[in-house]
Amino acid sequence: HSVDYNKALYRQLAGETEDKYYTRLTTRDVTENADTYKRKIATILKVYPDLAMWKDDKYLQTIAENSLAEDEQRPGETTEDFYKRVYAQRSGESDDDYKKL
Repeated sequence: HSVDYNKALYRQLAGETEDKYYTRLTTRDVTENADTYKRKIATILKVYPDLAMWKDDKYLQTIAENSLAEDEQRPGETTEDFYKRVYAQRSGESDDDYKKL
């Protein structure tokens, strides 16, 4: 996509607070995997390099956590919690399919 397209796509909306704007930009959509999320963040950085969120630990931590693949342990996540999350039966997954793993 062109720079103009990306600037329009990721611009701050009228009436949107800075916090809501940065939260919207750094949220990982359910349709995004770690790679597509990282590409989105790289695109935003390219078209809006001067955003204050690039220097704010709150948003940088969100970006770091959302950049991890589903099967990677999160910072501060205990090994027990990691295993519970990764090996949990998914919604809509049958008992038979779950046991095959």
